[in-house]
Amino acid sequence: MSDNFDVFNGDADGICALHQFRLAYPVRAKLVSGVKRDIKLLEKVQARSGDRVSVFNISMAANRPSLPNLLNLGVHVIYFDHHLVGTLTSILI
Repeated sequence: MSDNFDVFNGDADGICALHQFRLAYPVRAKLVSGVKRDIKLLEKVQARSGDRVSVFNISMAANRPSLPNLLNLGVHVIYFDHHLVGTLTSILI
């Protein structure tokens, strides 16, 4: 059985994004968050192959080192954010 993880910034943007998404797609999920400036949150996710990680309003630039690790494990990641992303080609598998 796979697990769901919701990773979000603890400010209004992150909380509202998560809430809106889960209203449309309700599932039980483990919540991973931090205070406003605590944004390197993907490194805290203990996911396994087949798990699903939904990310809301945390900088991909700050989480770039952890994202390929999850993808290489076979974790499904969906990412919603409005911050500067930069070039994604370095993390695509």
